[in-house]
Amino acid sequence: MTKSAQLSFNDVDKVYSGETLEEELVSAPKTIDRLEEISKMRTAQRKAEEEDEDAANEESGNIKIHSDSADLDLDIKVLDKPF
Repeated sequence: MTKSAQLSFNDVDKVYSGETLEEELVSAPKTIDRLEEISKMRTAQRKAEEEDEDAANEESGNIKIHSDSADLDLDIKVLDKPF
């Protein structure tokens, strides 16, 4: 028996809609051209979202993680000398 070394994809995807979770079959070709097109669209979308986040951060000023000063008195003991 000979096994095929070729990878294949199903060109029909299942989509579940809304609260009813009704299943709908949608044609979604998995050709190299189509997958590259989807990749480019998602990359552009991701870049746009990152630019929006950067713009929002610039508008609000610097990011402040904490406003209180930290107490650095840590009560450190040296272990190689007797107390």
